[in-house]
Parts: sequence; structure tokens; C-alpha cells
Amino acid sequence: SALIWTIIIPQSLEMGAAHIATALIVTIQWPLMVVCGSAMKFRPIILAYLTGGLVSVTGASVALVMSNSVPLALLCFAGGQMVTVCILLERAMSIFPFPVSSPAYRRQRQSTNTGSLALLGVAATIGAAGLWVDRWVIWSSNVGTKTIEGLHNAALYDTPLFWAQLMLIPGLAAFLVHLETGFVRDLRRFVASILSHATLAEIDQQAENLAERVHRRLGIIFRAEMMMCLAVAICAPLFAQYLGMTYRQISIYQIALAGVACHFVFIACAGIVLMVDRRLEFAILQVTFLAINAVSAGVVVLSGERFLGVNYLAATAISALIAWWVMQRVLNDVTYHTFMDAVFRPSE
Repeated sequence: SALIWTIIIPQSLEMGAAHIATALIVTIQWPLMVVCGSAMKFRPIILAYLTGGLVSVTGASVALVMSNSVPLALLCFAGGQMVTVCILLERAMSIFPFPVSSPAYRRQRQSTNTGSLALLGVAATIGAAGLWVDRWVIWSSNVGTKTIEGLHNAALYDTPLFWAQLMLIPGLAAFLVHLETGFVRDLRRFVASILSHATLAEIDQQAENLAERVHRRLGIIFRAEMMMCLAVAICAPLFAQYLGMTYRQISIYQIALAGVACHFVFIACAGIVLMVDRRLEFAILQVTFLAINAVSAGVVVLSGERFLGVNYLAATAISALIAWWVMQRVLNDVTYHTFMDAVFRPSE
């Protein structure tokens, strides 16, 4: 965050500090949400985001009305997000109410492979950069402009892409509630069959059931996501003006909606790969998406602004196909990787 807001996007001291504080607070929310989600604490997650969002919007609005200060408004927004962090942290701590100071815990912590954890952190950072790299490329072109506060933007591209990517929320929510929780349950059943010394045929059958359920659930969610994006794209001319979009932006919005359906597939497949503990493959997928998204945006910049939106669709479609192929290979080889990990990574 400090690198982005001080070097890549130079800001005043107040704006830079406000942006860094907001980025750090929002970043903390994700691991806490994953912990709560893994324990199926969905109600506290919803409560945390609703409460934090209400405080953020109210605080930022009051700050703008009272002082007309953008840094102060951003800090008030960050304060509301801190409320979300506090609620999620309280729920996460309630899941583990005992002190983590036992000898077994210390031995596990000492034997943990910090290199693999570092790889996972780098992969997550690259994945976050991949979501923004197309905007950075387009902001640096003749399409991009700069606000009075010094923020780069390209309204012709940013606005329709922002509204389109909001359609990821229903699919990701369904992925978290239905596919991820079911997958974890099936994965535990698969591991339990190994620990109970089942025959190789029985273990392979559990692995096949695991892959079959993933395909079925992912297919159902993808079809629902695709139908929602299609319906919104068809009706886009009816409500585009209420979202602040011009006639030129409607076509970009419709193309981006098609990209959103592909983007969901990429995120879901990469998530499944990570849940099977294939960290290297997950990192490669993030690097691939970053590279394809940057290259496609560069090609569109060279080709002309009439192709805006095609870059996002092409990047997500290609990345989704690669992620699907990687997920297929991982699920097909899950038995082999499980036994090999037990040999070469017994402490993890």
C-alpha cells in the first residue's frame, strides 16, 4: 500500500496516510472473514459488514458535509471498516477461546514451512494486483485523466467495470455458502478414509465423489451467475443512466458482464486449487491472470478505446480456461498429492 500510494500514485501526505490506513484495515478483514466462514459463522459476517458499512457511509458523509475534506472522509470510512474488523475479530476469537500456548502448538509452529506461507502471501498480493493492473495500464494511456486530488482514473472504463464487477458478489456468496463448505466437508471425508486405513479403491472412490460434487456445484452456481449477468446486460440500456453511465459506456458494461461470469470461474477454480493445498499452482494462476490482464489491456490501449472492455473479457476467459484445466488436474491427482505430501511435508 505504501509503495502504491507514495510512488506509483503520488499523493499528498494526508491522502497517502488515509489511503494506506484504509487499505490495511480492509486487508485485515479478509483472513478474519475466512476464519469465520470456515466455522460457518455467516450471520456475524453479515452483521459485521452491515454495521461497518453503515458507520463508514455515515462518517464519510458527515465529514464531507462538515469540512469538505477528502482525507478526513476517507479516515472516517476507514473507522467504519475498523468496526467490521472488531466484530469479525471478536467472533474469530470466540471460535478459539483457549490459549494457543501448548507444547504441541509450539512444536507445530516451529516446524511450519515459512517458505510456503511466504509463497502464499506473495500469490495473494499478485492476485490483488491482477484485479487492478488493467486499470493501471489504461490510466497511463490517453484515455486516463487525473482529478484535482491527483487520483488517476479513466471514467469511460472505470465506471462500467465497477458496476459490472458488483455482479461477482452473488456468485461468490453462493460459492462460500454452498460450494466451499460442501467441499471442505467432502475433503474431510476423503482424508478420514485415508486415516481409517481404507483400501486404495475406497480412497479413489472418495476422490471421484469429491471431484464430481465440485463439478456439479460449480456448474449450478456458474449457470446462475451467467443467467444473472445475461439478464442485466439485456436490461442495461433501461437503467444505465441511473448508474451514471453514458451511451458509450453501455457496450463496455455489457462486455464486462460477460467477463464477470468468466472471472467467477477463475476465482472459484483457483480457490478450489488452494483448498487442496496446491500453493504453487495457485501462485502460478495468479501470475498468469496478472500477465494476461496487463497484456490484454496494453493491446486494447494500442488498438483504440473502442475496444475497451474486450480486454477484461479476453483476460478472464483465458484465465478461467487455464484455471479450470489446473483444477481438473489437481482433483484428478488429489490422492497422489495427499500421499506425497504426507511423505515430504509431514509437519504441515
